[in-house]
Amino acid sequence: MVAFNKSFASALLLAIVYASSGLAAPWPASLKDATNRLRIAGRGLQLNTFHPESTYQTFGEGIEHPLRKHAEAFIEDRALAFIQAHLDVPADAVSFKCSCAGEVSDPVLVRQAIDGIPVANALTNVAFNKDDKLLRANQYAFFSFPRSFAYMSLANVASSTPTVSLEDAIASAEQTIDGTFNEHPPTLEFLML
Repeated sequence: MVAFNKSFASALLLAIVYASSGLAAPWPASLKDATNRLRIAGRGLQLNTFHPESTYQTFGEGIEHPLRKHAEAFIEDRALAFIQAHLDVPADAVSFKCSCAGEVSDPVLVRQAIDGIPVANALTNVAFNKDDKLLRANQYAFFSFPRSFAYMSLANVASSTPTVSLEDAIASAEQTIDGTFNEHPPTLEFLML
């Protein structure tokens, strides 16, 4: 007969307990999947927002971009040129958001645009190293990097001309979320749902 020491028996018992237990709790009804979130604002306003998985692509030591040979090109022009070439999209399909200069790389945030109007939740960022080569590309929301934009039929997109005055939009927003306009300059943007 084989003798077991006390620590082996304890480990065996613990393994059996862990193997026989499990958690099969369902997801909350408010979560359709990992890309949808329920947001509650102001007076109980419930918004179901869509946030597709982001992708992350790196390029090792860096790759060339279309404007690399143009030393005078601004960083936003380099980022836009890369995205336009890499995604094969027209110039008016992307718009510059912001950039900064870092110690190791210079990141640039770019948004998808429709009729020249930026899409608030369709973002990508690219980063250039100090040798002016592209290091990485992340995209969030409706960018599908490196495949293509999430093109949609223009029949599914609202008109780029607002049908509500700015004053009425501000008043409606204040009342809906029980807030106060803080005089931040308003912008016209699409929001993909």
